[in-house]
Parts: sequence; structure tokens; C-alpha cells
Amino acid sequence: MPPTKPQGLLSRRLLLVSGKGGVGKTTVAVALARLAVRAGKRTLLCGVDTAGELGRLLGRPGLDAEPVDVAGGFRACDLDGHSAMREFLRMRLKIHAIADRVASNKAFAGFFTAAPGLREYVLLGKAWYEARERAGWLGDNSRNDLVILDAPATGHAAAFLRAAHQITDIMVGPLQASARQIRDFLVDPALTALVLVATPEELAVNEAVELSRHARRELSMHVGLVVLNSVFPVLFETETLRAVRGLAHDGREGRDRALIDAAHFRAQRESEQTRLLQRAKRALPKPQATVERVLDPDDEEEVLAAMTRALGEAAAP
Repeated sequence: MPPTKPQGLLSRRLLLVSGKGGVGKTTVAVALARLAVRAGKRTLLCGVDTAGELGRLLGRPGLDAEPVDVAGGFRACDLDGHSAMREFLRMRLKIHAIADRVASNKAFAGFFTAAPGLREYVLLGKAWYEARERAGWLGDNSRNDLVILDAPATGHAAAFLRAAHQITDIMVGPLQASARQIRDFLVDPALTALVLVATPEELAVNEAVELSRHARRELSMHVGLVVLNSVFPVLFETETLRAVRGLAHDGREGRDRALIDAAHFRAQRESEQTRLLQRAKRALPKPQATVERVLDPDDEEEVLAAMTRALGEAAAP
């Protein structure tokens, strides 16, 4: 069946959130989960090797691969390669004791680690397994309407997203068949969308642009939303910027000098931010949502609340 036309972001079955480390992709994933619950969606948020960051942000330290209810009305889990492989083997081998023994075997663990794309494939397959139930694959008895995957950062995301294509190309038999199903699910814009997160910084924008091009051109995936996060509010209009630059070397000292230097630093930052935002808006697909930097970026609840407000309209189902 050919891919159907994409609708609103939250009408998808699977959302994959990625961005350079430190740009706020986990916060974006949590905000989207909150919005999905408000839209009446039974939502599962899955992290991938977040080193405890997702559990900490959700107030559930020790969050692991077993989905649990969290504050906000959705379920969450934090996946790792070993637990995903163990679950994969249990589904394939049917007898859990045998599957667990295979998963704990050192030789198998070495193969699992070394085989190109296999670890990424089982992690991606776990998200697909949770998501496919509500797309009519396994009937109407699923606990999930939407699965949001806090995917690896952009430096590793290309290999992660390519895993199903890779396994389809190099494997045969049942593994190839399931990989083909995952690949077809990922490239259908009505079922799956990629959410890219960037801040107005050179590396963050460059990596988002590169991943966007790779996902669309090489993997035929749809980018459903670009989030431009932590954007400083504009303090200086064009004429004011010129005036501040003109005062940079006027010889003043003392408190005036400190104020002028601070204004000059902010003016330079705003100019650089404008340049990078313009590049992001040209090079990255639409729709895009801009999230202003909050006064205290260490106040995680305020950051999350601001993110949820900013994404509300862009993520409407």
C-alpha cells in the first residue's frame, strides 16, 4: 500500500526525536508526550541509552526498559541494547528461559555488539513493535496510540535510522522480512515522522541540516517538525545594534564601560543568532517551531512548560 498523506504531527503512530547533544531533544520528547495526552492519546515515551536523563527529568530515577506510568498521564521506559535484544529473542524463540540464556551468552553478546546495525535494529524494532499495534497490525487492543522515541543524538542518529534498511539489504529469512516491515513503517509519512531539534549554534544547525538531508534523501523519511530551541529574545533593533557597535571603542571607562561591553556582547550574539536562524529556516523543512530561552535555564519545570506551550500549535493533531 503506498504511503498516505501526512496529517498533524500527533496523528502519527511513531515520532523519532533527534538533535545534537545538549540542544534539548529529551525535553522536546517529554513536551510532545504531554501534548499527546492532552489530545487524548495513550502515549508511550521511550528513551534510548539516555544514561538516566529521561528518568531524572520525569522524576523516575532508575527508569529502565519496562514501561511504567509517570506523572503527566503517559508511560515511559529507557531502552538499552541488551534488554531490547533479550525481548527480541523471547519473541522469536518463544521459551523465555532459552532466550535469556542465549542473550547472556558471551559469544552471542560479542556477535550482537559487532554485527553492523544489529543493535540499532533491535532498539528501533522495539519502538516499531509498540507502535504498530495501533496501526492495525495487531488489532485494536494496544495500550498505545502514539510512541515517541527519544532517539540517539544526531552524531549516531543516521546509523540508528538506517538500521532497518541495512538489515533488509544484508539478511535473509524472517529477520529480513521483519526489517522490511519496519522500513516500510518508517517511510510512511502517515505513520512515522522525524522531529529535529537544534539551537542557534553552528554545530547544532549543521548537524540538523545534515541529518534532515540524509533522512529525506537516503532513507525516504518524513520530517514532521523542526524545533529551534533556546532562542534568545531580541533586545536590539537594527538601528540600536549599529549604535552599540559604534560605542565599542569609544574610550569610556568604569560602569559605563561595563554596560557598553555587555551590550556589545549581547549585540554580537543576537547577530550570530539571526544568521544561524535564517540558515536553519532556509535549509530545514517546515513546519518549524521556535522556543525562546527561559530566564533560568536550570529551572527544568519552567523549561518544560515553555517548551510545551511553544509546541502546542505546531504539534496539533
